Order: sequence, then structure tokens, then C-alpha cells
Amino acid sequence: MKKNEYAERLREEIDNAVSNSVSYISGMEIFPLINYAIGHDGKRLRPMMSIVIAEALGKRREDVMNLALAFEMLHTATLVHDDIIDGDELRRRAPSVNKRWGRDAAILVGDALISLGIRFSSSYGQEVISRVADYGISLCNGEYIDIAEERNTDVDYYLRKIYLKSASLFKAVAECAGVAADAQPNIVSKLSRFGENFGMAYQIRDDIVDTFINGNEPGKDLIDGKITLPLVYLYNMSDEKGRGAIRMSIAEIRSEKDVSARISIAKSIVEMMHDSGSIDYSKKMISDYTSKGLDDLEVLPEGFYRDYLKSMLKGIESGEISP
Repeated sequence: MKKNEYAERLREEIDNAVSNSVSYISGMEIFPLINYAIGHDGKRLRPMMSIVIAEALGKRREDVMNLALAFEMLHTATLVHDDIIDGDELRRRAPSVNKRWGRDAAILVGDALISLGIRFSSSYGQEVISRVADYGISLCNGEYIDIAEERNTDVDYYLRKIYLKSASLFKAVAECAGVAADAQPNIVSKLSRFGENFGMAYQIRDDIVDTFINGNEPGKDLIDGKITLPLVYLYNMSDEKGRGAIRMSIAEIRSEKDVSARISIAKSIVEMMHDSGSIDYSKKMISDYTSKGLDDLEVLPEGFYRDYLKSMLKGIESGEISP
């Protein structure tokens, strides 16, 4: 089977499973909100990864579908809560739950999705539930770091933050898929590292996508004055005068109400990023994580599924798979 055909069929099957998975709560008043949250054009990367890993280890797809659903519910919960924290009105080109139903309802939807994630992961035993819980704690810690120390410009600090906020979920997905497939501890350990490296590459690619549009125009994160890896690198490569200018520009963006004015300020930062090599630095970081992730996958049996996981990782590096 060709990789594109496999991906299309797997994504369709996951979409159907996601939709059907919440039918048992269709009589609840909160159901339309939950159904809305899970139904909007998701890439389903996390459930796809869990299923492909399990199939590589000889498990049937139906044996791990509930695990795939668990991670899709947990991921969607993080998106709902992120939109509340960031005040975002759009999610996947549609009004966010927060925008459509309000903050209080969105909090409850996110909480319900977490409960669904726990429910679907519960059939895989204590080890999987513990790993899912550890991921949830890591995520909350990363989110807290983001809102409490968002102006920190240390590269190692930033990498730790994106590991906690994003890569830890991919790590949990790969780990739990290995556990659910009854893999040996050394294989689970390698899969854990693969998930982490995949997640780090994915989040840095997300930084690039949300900082630049076509490499020149400022993206949403930069227009909102958020700290991303290209901005962190620019700041650290600048002299004191340059750092002062960057701090002033970001402060102006955050205080400016007019979007066109924010875009104008952000354009000047994009020019500085090009001059400093921020884009090349960020892409090199993606390549480094990709290389490590490809090595980790050698622990899986040779064949279609391992090759497909490698293509997913290479897709992040090339930009073919965009967050």
C-alpha cells in the first residue's frame, strides 16, 4: 500500500472513531460543545502515531484505537484551554469554543475532554494511566512557565518549556503505544525518545510557521508578541543596543491595539531575524532532532510502518507536515 493511501484511510478511520466515541453522551447538555471541539479538521497526528507504532509491533489497529482516542481527546483539551489562556477566537479557521460559548463553558469542555481521555486510556492498565497522568502534569507545568516567565530568552529554558508544553505529549503517545503493544522496556525507551524528538521538531516547526509567512511576512505569534525560538536566537545574538530595540518592539506590539501597526513593527523584527540567521538556526535545530528521531526508530522492525513513521518525521523537517 502506498503511504498516502494508508494515511488517508487511517485518518478517515480515526475521524469516524472520534465521532462515534462520544455518542454515548449524546443526551448530555454539554455534548454539542464537546462534539464541536473534536470535529474541526484536526490532523490526528497523535492518534495516527500511536496506531502506526502499535501496528509496527504487530498489534491490530482495533486493539489500540481507544488509546489513539485518548490522546486525541487530551490534545483537544489542551487546545481548548490554550484558547482560553490566549484569548484566541479562532481554532482551525472556525470560532473557538471559548469564542462561541464563553470562557466558563470552554473550561468545562476542556475538563470533560480530559475525563474522556482518562476513560479511553483506562483499559490499557496502570502503567499507561500513570504515563498519561505524568504527561498532564508536565503540560500544566509548561503552561505555567509560559504565562509566568514568558519573557525569558534563554535557549535552554525555552527548549525545556516547549518540551513540557508540546513534546511531552508525543513522548507519551509513543511510550504508551509501545506499552499497549507489549514491547520490551528497551523498545519502549527508544520509542519514548523518538516521541520526544518528534515533538521537539514539531514545535520548532510550529515556531517557524507562526513567526513567518512565506519567510518574509510576520506570522500570528510574532504579531501577538509571543516568544518563539527564532526570536530567542535573535535576542541572544544581538548586542545590548539590539536587545534593547527588540525588547522595545515586543513591548510596543503587546500594547498596540491596532493590528496594522503591530504588523508594521513585527516586519522590522522579521528583517532582523533574517540578518541574524534565526531561520537557519531554527531549521538546523529541527534537523538535529529529526536525525536523533530517525535513529530511535531503528528499534522497530524494518518495513512499511517504520518507513511511514520516518516519513512523518521527515515531513516535519521539510515542512510538508505543517503544524
